[in-house]
Amino acid sequence: MRHTVKPSLLGNVSTGTIQRWICSLQPRLQHHIKQPLTASEPTDIQSIRWQRTFSSSRPHRKLTPPQKGAPSPSPPPPPPPKTRRSPLLLLTLAVLAGSAVYWATAGSTSGSFDDNGQRRLAAGGGIGLNKETFVPFAVVAREEVSPTAFVLTLRLPEGVSDEGRTRTVDAIKAAWQHGLWSVEVKQPQLQIARDYTPLPNVDGVPNEDGTEMRLFVRVVHGGEVSRYLSRRTVGSTVDVRGPRLSFDVAARVGEAGGKETTTKGGEKQVVVLAGGTGISTALQAAHAVLGQGTSVSILWANRQADDSIGLNETGNGAAVNPVVRDIKALQSRYGSDRVHIHNFVDAQQTWITEASVRKSIEGTDGAASGGSWYWPWGKTQKKTAVVPQPDTTNPTCVYHSPRMLERMEADVLRGSPKAKKCSCGTTAESTTGQAGGKNLVLVSGPDGFIAAWAGPKTWAGGQERQGPMSGILGHMAAKDPQTFAKWQVLKL
Repeated sequence: MRHTVKPSLLGNVSTGTIQRWICSLQPRLQHHIKQPLTASEPTDIQSIRWQRTFSSSRPHRKLTPPQKGAPSPSPPPPPPPKTRRSPLLLLTLAVLAGSAVYWATAGSTSGSFDDNGQRRLAAGGGIGLNKETFVPFAVVAREEVSPTAFVLTLRLPEGVSDEGRTRTVDAIKAAWQHGLWSVEVKQPQLQIARDYTPLPNVDGVPNEDGTEMRLFVRVVHGGEVSRYLSRRTVGSTVDVRGPRLSFDVAARVGEAGGKETTTKGGEKQVVVLAGGTGISTALQAAHAVLGQGTSVSILWANRQADDSIGLNETGNGAAVNPVVRDIKALQSRYGSDRVHIHNFVDAQQTWITEASVRKSIEGTDGAASGGSWYWPWGKTQKKTAVVPQPDTTNPTCVYHSPRMLERMEADVLRGSPKAKKCSCGTTAESTTGQAGGKNLVLVSGPDGFIAAWAGPKTWAGGQERQGPMSGILGHMAAKDPQTFAKWQVLKL
């Protein structure tokens, strides 16, 4: 007997139904296989977890499942790169902000004195000249020396209290009695300062106000303060602080009892090597020692002839150059035999040389070891018998100890608690009435000029000090120690 097998059933679903369902899924599977692989959206459970993570006060994106047949979302754009500000930009912004605060509180010196000088006086400038703060001085005169140099006359303006004016008069008077000194002048925009040496009043008639200062200024390349001063006109103001005392040249030479004399002292002399505006220091030194019988020789070097025009001309009344006018006034007052001036110009190929310095030094008293020079002919006469005087300098003297001088920046003001007297003794003290001292060689000018002749200055404890002597003068002293035993070199 033959049996017929019927298709069996899978539960309540027939085999044909399952086959038709599998066939219907095939197009969908092929569609998903062709789609690119993308990150799936989080499920509802993940969305709940994210909502719990963040605060309820913060907005959150509601996540919805993708619709059937909708294209998959594109990936989010990358975050923008983080910008990094340059430190130089931040520094520039800080400087601009600080400048704005300065101009808003302290005022500007770019205008006239009437516009802003009174405002700065009211802000504290009425205390007068002092060593701690800058105070405005009015420009009352301007004289041209050359196309790149000029002389500014400054005076304490009106509006300063009587106490401040008295303090200024006393400070300037004490500085002139001390000898060499300077003041600081500020460039307000860049907040930098530079020292300037005031010119002395060589005609012997003090100014009525007692607060005037004359500054010899040369405009140099890269000199921000000198460029600023070149734009100062009569009626404007200049911020000044000081005075800053330097060396007491009268005490180092040896005083003649405080009495002014027009006769040559015979033994004591000051030789100044001045480069450019270093002539201001030379005139200060001459003003300090000429009244006690000491003679002065100035070797003045300039780059151009315009800086010393009129110096070699006779007469002194018609001199247009104010510096030359001062030199001729000194010669007229004390005599040309006590005030020697020798001019050197780079453009004319004339320079200060070792031979010219030796002529000035050996011509002092004829006591050099090699022979005596007769200026300006340059003839020598050999000496038959030279007995050099011994060096009586006290090694512990505050004025003449070489070791102490190397570590010094300036001399203390005479009359102050720290002031001391010269402890040296010489044979001249009993005959001329002068205290023990030495002849001086002063080197004043640009740093390169000073370093070439006497060696560079040194820095110690935040101060610029004399340092050891070297350079051309050091070489000369090594060759002729007997002559230089009576001389002292100061770098200014």
